[in-house]
Amino acid sequence: MLRRSGYSQEIPLERDLTPLGLISRLEHILERFEMDLQEHQRLVLDATRRLAGYEARLGEAFPLQAELDVKRAELTRIEADLAASSRTARSTANQTRRF
Repeated sequence: MLRRSGYSQEIPLERDLTPLGLISRLEHILERFEMDLQEHQRLVLDATRRLAGYEARLGEAFPLQAELDVKRAELTRIEADLAASSRTARSTANQTRRF
């Protein structure tokens, strides 16, 4: 396990890995530090930009709210129908077992 600041990177170790192979893996990881840092900085910048866009929309009305309400009501009816069907099927099965 290679431990970095707040990040642990697992280094796979197979049974037949030689010491030279392990050193090679460590070198590869160490060579990628700068690229990894740049990639994480890019991700932070991208997330910061997206967050600003999301925050600007806070408090706005959802433009498809009416459609969402219709779909939620439809889902509620479907779930109620399924629950009723399930209860009916169980009741029928229980009655059949009794006879």
